Amino acid sequence: MADANTLTRLGGLLKNVYGGLETQFNNAAKTYEVFEKSTEKLGGDHFEMAARIGGNTAGIGARLSDDPTPTPSRQNIQKFQVFDRMVEGVINVYEKDVENTEGNARAFVNHLDDEIERMTVDIKWHQNNMVFGDGSGTLASVNANTSSSTSLVAKTGSTFGAFGVKYLRVGDAIDLWSSDGNTQRNSPSVVLTITAINPTTQTVTVSAAQTLTAGDIIVRNGSLNKEFQGFYLASDNSSSVTFQGLSRSTYPQIQGTVIPANGNGLSENHLQQLVTQVPARSGHEVDFIVAGDSQLNAYVGLGQGLKRYQNTNKLDRGFTELEYNGTPLRKDVFCHPQFVYGMDKSTVKKGVVSPLKWSEMDGHILKKVPGFLKYEAVAREIGNWLFEVPSAVGRIDQLAVPNAINFQF
Repeated sequence: MADANTLTRLGGLLKNVYGGLETQFNNAAKTYEVFEKSTEKLGGDHFEMAARIGGNTAGIGARLSDDPTPTPSRQNIQKFQVFDRMVEGVINVYEKDVENTEGNARAFVNHLDDEIERMTVDIKWHQNNMVFGDGSGTLASVNANTSSSTSLVAKTGSTFGAFGVKYLRVGDAIDLWSSDGNTQRNSPSVVLTITAINPTTQTVTVSAAQTLTAGDIIVRNGSLNKEFQGFYLASDNSSSVTFQGLSRSTYPQIQGTVIPANGNGLSENHLQQLVTQVPARSGHEVDFIVAGDSQLNAYVGLGQGLKRYQNTNKLDRGFTELEYNGTPLRKDVFCHPQFVYGMDKSTVKKGVVSPLKWSEMDGHILKKVPGFLKYEAVAREIGNWLFEVPSAVGRIDQLAVPNAINFQF
């Protein structure tokens, strides 16, 4: 039987063998890796950035020689406040596995290898989803009312949340909430899991019967409104939203830039509006455009006739780069299929309080689970996205998505 000393030795071995966990994650990311980490130290209660909302325009005016001078005002400096959030990944190791490999540390490490490798892939998956999200954790939404049924149909369409089953996986632990996030549909005391998915019909089977309303949202278990706040929220131009601690109604200068497509297909006009309206509102040129599979395909279709793209770089792992009038247009399969994002990427930073690493505050990576003959190891990353100039982030909104694109990936 493994004692404390055995666990200490194994924990040390894991540290030596798996110290590169953060590197594995960063190398596997796509859009995530394009953006620089903030050079500012994040931590404490929250992080603050100065935001110039208005200048001393009251002190400026045309006058005759005998007119009184303008009445000066002051620069209007407000503070963006960003609160960190945390994403976690957990693996289990049972005591019998430790005992079965006693005297063969390499076998034990091999046993952990698959758990650790796949867990980092799962965290990468989740983190890349959050890049494009709104912080709510929405993975899908419900297409129609259900009554005491273990099956639901995921909604497809041109609106946020109508992602079909694209971001769902069998085995996911999920929660079901009303569209406003105020009412949880499933019992909080029972972990609800996805047991089957039909990507053709967009049908999802869950482990317990549910009564749902059309528009309800699916999020990861316990994750509602706890995820990193990504591009969708940053680019939002709604005056009802408070973003990074400031009201977008009081300070419309911090609204994002939205180009409405109203359910139509991507056009060159949409892209041209994106690259002209973002600079017009923010003073920052668009130097980065990102789209998912469907809109990249739509753009390639435009390019065939219009000859508007020239740079067809093929990057590793299916990461493709085109360009629109000299601006890189990148594909990321995690990008929601209804949107194309464009921004000055220098205004977007990864705010990292603590990079992805093992939790070992007590000196051990492996920790015994009380009441069970098993041990857990927890990896976590703490931080959030920082948007220094939200108006420099824009999106083409509510684009048409071919049904064939609403598959799992």
